Amino acid sequence: MNVARLLCMACLLVGCGARSSPDPLEAVDGGGGDAGGVDASPDVVVPTGCYDDPVMMTLPQDSESGYLATSDPTDSPRGAGHHRDAFEFGGAAETRVDIELVQASFDTYVYLLDAECRVVAQDDDGGVGLLSRVSYTLPRDGTYVIVVTSYTVEATGSYTIELSAEATPETELACADDRDNDADGHTDCADPDCASRPECAASIEQYCANGVDDDSDGAVDCEDPDCFSAPFCQAEPLDLCSDAAVFFGAPPWDVAGALSAWDPSSGPRGSGYYYDAYELTLTAGQAVMIETVEGDFDTYLYLMDAGCSEVTHNDDGGSGLLSRISYTAPSAGTYFVVVTSFSSGTTGDYLLDVTTTPTEPPPPNHCFSAVEGQLYSFQEVQGTLSASDLSNGPRGDGYYFDAWEVTGGANTTLWIEILDASFDTYLYLLDQNCEEIARDDDGGPDLLSLIETPTSYAGTYTVVVTSYSPGTTGRYVIMVDT
Repeated sequence: MNVARLLCMACLLVGCGARSSPDPLEAVDGGGGDAGGVDASPDVVVPTGCYDDPVMMTLPQDSESGYLATSDPTDSPRGAGHHRDAFEFGGAAETRVDIELVQASFDTYVYLLDAECRVVAQDDDGGVGLLSRVSYTLPRDGTYVIVVTSYTVEATGSYTIELSAEATPETELACADDRDNDADGHTDCADPDCASRPECAASIEQYCANGVDDDSDGAVDCEDPDCFSAPFCQAEPLDLCSDAAVFFGAPPWDVAGALSAWDPSSGPRGSGYYYDAYELTLTAGQAVMIETVEGDFDTYLYLMDAGCSEVTHNDDGGSGLLSRISYTAPSAGTYFVVVTSFSSGTTGDYLLDVTTTPTEPPPPNHCFSAVEGQLYSFQEVQGTLSASDLSNGPRGDGYYFDAWEVTGGANTTLWIEILDASFDTYLYLLDQNCEEIARDDDGGPDLLSLIETPTSYAGTYTVVVTSYSPGTTGRYVIMVDT
């Protein structure tokens, strides 16, 4: 569920009124950082995309003084009515950044966005008093955007923001935090820096390819008897497709697996990358979705053909640092799915899901001769009822209306809201057979309409915008969340 939806639901639950500000959310971790709070859904984006007016800031330290004014844009992730300023900076992977409002004349709220405009962290009062602060570890090299806005709508005032960064340490500072602190490709006890740490003490050689004597017996990696049976140390390494693969057959299926130091480590990603392989059977023309839906590490997926040649691969096509491959088999046969990691020497649990992809739905059955267009999640669209519009819609003759189409999923919730209008609005939602599913007059604030309803199928729905009174014309702004 996206943040905007959570805000609306929170507002309804605590009885804060139709347009009062929702409860604050703490910092959100987008997958690569450790800001705390809840996971950010990858579809949580700024409604209108990235900004074209950011002020540039520079690491390792910078500060800016600004003023939220009534003339500032209100397209922040916090929603309509919240003025915002935007700041942009470039950072390297594994850099720990600190973003802090050190003074302000209003109750602040700050967001951090990645290069794809996804919200990866946010904070209300993590600083002093009502000031905001975000601490976050950048998961990748790239550009990031800071959005300074307010906790309440229409707030204005002065503020000062400071941006700072900690340098990447030369050694692994912590050996049990599941992070590569010194960016050398080794995490926690797999890093040679952690060999002598108590939390990494072992009675057996736990890692057979890290160049460290883990159990302090004088033997390293494959020279240690503890590693003689590890696939990595075999004189004849396992063949990925003929020996190492586990047969699972035709989809759908899923498997809870784990990469460990006992797994083979000379797969398609190269030497030193542990992997698991699964045999998959597909029919000609069959579409399949292969994805890691959970993982303790940055996953990497390969799809190999029957001859063990690579068909395709993916790093972060899924949620956060998870992987996803979409593929349609040109012919029937055997394929192999390889689960490995982005960084060498990585171990951890994962959940692999292999499902068939539904065929394309039939063309939508347009309910009316004129359709205004397609509505997409969190796009604010302006429309106008005029005397030239159709007037024989679901509300009856004499009621001008606009018809819009929206694509919904099966067993989800569809949210349709009139954000602003110059007349008393009325909404209808129709299914693929043009039958009414829901209607609303004044479910939103004042005389505006709002529909929230569950969906029963994946496909096209029709939204009808009309008026409470016949013969009414005027402008309106509509937004949907699918």
